[in-house]
Amino acid sequence: MAAIWKRAYLVRRNPRLTAEEFPRRWKQHSDLGQTFPDVVARNQRVVYCLANKALGEQIGASGEYDGVGLLWLRSPEALEATNADPTAIPTMRADELKVFHQHVFNSAVLVEEHVLKLGADGKVAVLSFVRRRPGLSREAFQPAWIAALSAENAGKMSKHVKGLVIREPTVEFDGLSETWFDSTEDALATWTDRRFRDALDAGEKDLVDPAATMRFLTETCHERVA
Repeated sequence: MAAIWKRAYLVRRNPRLTAEEFPRRWKQHSDLGQTFPDVVARNQRVVYCLANKALGEQIGASGEYDGVGLLWLRSPEALEATNADPTAIPTMRADELKVFHQHVFNSAVLVEEHVLKLGADGKVAVLSFVRRRPGLSREAFQPAWIAALSAENAGKMSKHVKGLVIREPTVEFDGLSETWFDSTEDALATWTDRRFRDALDAGEKDLVDPAATMRFLTETCHERVA
């Protein structure tokens, strides 16, 4: 089976935008990308996840960012593809600075996706960016972390995905865990369930640096499938 690669990036809204304006303006950025065939050819799917900071506090979520963008590549080779249109990248990057506080490449990871529990993505996700504990090699971390939480401890999750960071990230994380739910209520019920948290903590205690983990309770505000 071919590897599935995707880019995940953390965003803060441009301070000139209000919290209410931001999701619409973020979608407009995606719409702009659709005007460039090179961008369309590279990305198979786009999902924008807006952070719910108020309810996220119940699960210890970070309030540092406003959302997470997920971009699925059509193939690993797409990452190296040369843009036929020389205006595509400059135009998209100029627009980024109107939407976000910085270029998205400065807060991004490229991951190889591993689906651990099949199902629908739902509209709500807890996204956890994790860093391996000090002294643990990437070679030792990756296979152990992939197996750290079994399906029987999945609570109300509809889908569970882990992404292993590949290449050199621009933010210091080693993995991205995605737990998808049908509703915010299901997400909160699972993440506040003692059995789930005990299973998670037991599976990751020798692998993950909890002080360096950044977690977000998110709701999908835009999705596009090519």
